Amino acid sequence: SGRGTISFRMYPEGFLSLFEGWTKNFASGATATRPLGLSLIILWICSGYSTMTLLIKAILSYQVIWLIIAVLFYLLYAVLMGRLGKRCGQFPLFLPLFYPILLIFFTLVFIRSLIQTRLLHTVRWRGRKIRL
Repeated sequence: SGRGTISFRMYPEGFLSLFEGWTKNFASGATATRPLGLSLIILWICSGYSTMTLLIKAILSYQVIWLIIAVLFYLLYAVLMGRLGKRCGQFPLFLPLFYPILLIFFTLVFIRSLIQTRLLHTVRWRGRKIRL
């Protein structure tokens, strides 16, 4: 097995490079995805938002049973995110607990990608402006 033999960072230039790269590719990737696959991805993202919303509502309701249920769903989603994360990279073990922040970031980048690629037809990548 070659696991651990080679290691690399996808965006070694840092956060801005990642942000520009994802902006350039997210919407294009979504339009190239088959309808069933895209539907399942949308369902997965919506379930993340639903779990987050359930937890917020449970906290605001002061009902212990709903809080327990919401925490269990939140932790289940976090565990699933952790398992998926292990399959595609090396991430800290605690990171899935903060999945709402990552989910919101993903959503904002995706919206920006849609605007840049579909409406403005231009993106910035590696410091250059690219016409699409």
